[in-house]
Amino acid sequence: MVSLPTAARALGDPKYMSDAPSQGDFVLAANGQTATLVVSDQDWPGVMRAVGDLSQDVGRVTGHDAAVMKSGATAKEPLHKSASRDESE
Repeated sequence: MVSLPTAARALGDPKYMSDAPSQGDFVLAANGQTATLVVSDQDWPGVMRAVGDLSQDVGRVTGHDAAVMKSGATAKEPLHKSASRDESE
């Protein structure tokens, strides 16, 4: 299992991945299966690239790249557009 804790850790604390689940973890891979990463097809190319890179990083650790789904239907609005609107209000 590969999971990322939801709480940030200090630089001196090297524990950022775990092979045992804890409440609140974001699980990227477990039991030979990986999470599906979803990115809006309307998002910036750099965001799509970062998701692809993350998929490959998961594969380097687990042996299985995470599936990437590009979809405008699952995301109401790309992240960068939401942030821009919030800053202007």
